[in-house]
Amino acid sequence: MSQQTVKYKHIRTVVTALCFAFSVFCLVAGAAVEGFEMQLEVTPNGIGSYELPVVYVKATHSKDLYDSVEPKEPNLKYLVRVRGQCAEKSRLAGGTLWVRGNDKKVRKDDAVVNYPTDSSHRSIGPDHGEGWEIFPFNMPFMLPKGQSPVDLCNAELDKAGNESARKRLLAEGSNLFLAKAYYAELEVGCDDTKKVGFDDPPRFFSAFVYLPLKVRCYPVVMTKGPPPRTGQQLDPPIESVALVADPPETVGRKCPVYVNFRGKITAGGRSPFATYNTKFRFVGDHDYISDWLPVSIVRGEPRTVNGRRFIQESDTPRGFKTPGARENIPIFHGWMALEVMLENGTKRSQRTDFSVDCNPQPRIRTTR
Repeated sequence: MSQQTVKYKHIRTVVTALCFAFSVFCLVAGAAVEGFEMQLEVTPNGIGSYELPVVYVKATHSKDLYDSVEPKEPNLKYLVRVRGQCAEKSRLAGGTLWVRGNDKKVRKDDAVVNYPTDSSHRSIGPDHGEGWEIFPFNMPFMLPKGQSPVDLCNAELDKAGNESARKRLLAEGSNLFLAKAYYAELEVGCDDTKKVGFDDPPRFFSAFVYLPLKVRCYPVVMTKGPPPRTGQQLDPPIESVALVADPPETVGRKCPVYVNFRGKITAGGRSPFATYNTKFRFVGDHDYISDWLPVSIVRGEPRTVNGRRFIQESDTPRGFKTPGARENIPIFHGWMALEVMLENGTKRSQRTDFSVDCNPQPRIRTTR
């Protein structure tokens, strides 16, 4: 046999081996992997307005040390995304989400949420479990893992350095963040529909994620006033808070633009304070929060406060335009509210909606 023939057979053998290896790789890569995955969902993805839960830490027993914590709302709201699938001959057999805080080891102390599954399906998420399924859930407030929010705020005070800086931090408050406040574990069952024995239990797969928490070390208001008289019915220091957009609809102006807001803060006629020294700020959609500004409210007299918000084209998601056509700027829809600081919390106005349309408006031609 010639050397050339031997060389040809050797090359053919190598090529055949490579094709076989590639075929095996394709089968393995294409095979479905049984299991599930869970992540924290940061963006709303069209499911209403969503913000990470916030807890307030307050100084209720003294004016120089934090001592109590309470959630912004009774239940903490989270969004997670889940995907995955069971084996080819299996179907979903229920799911349970456990949320653990404060390093507790006993499950009866955890928050338990039922995860909805369809027993006729074998996957969670579109494209046979390749895409994500968004799952919103609520859980009652419980102390987070690791350092407590109260200790976290007091530790921030200890970093102030001196008494003057400490008092300023107490008056202004601070915003902190717990990246791993809670440990969430999802258990999903997979039941083999073709199993031989009827007593074989479903197989369970786990996925976990850490849930963060915003911590607001609340400002301490130092307000002096006369002590209330015994038996006298008094009004609260702040009786009402209102806010309107001026104007509520901005049309035809070129972006960027400012939207003006006019607020009214009213103290009761029988407030215990002749003058109530406090602070106010504006809050709105997309995590909009202004700085706290000082304001004095005289008993029985409404006080007007003004603010404005900067809106530009990039605040609204942009789409595609037809080549050669004029680009259509999406209309921005938002809301704002006025918040006033009290000794034991805040008082907030109702939301006022506003919109900004920066598209050029067609001119109306008059006929003669």
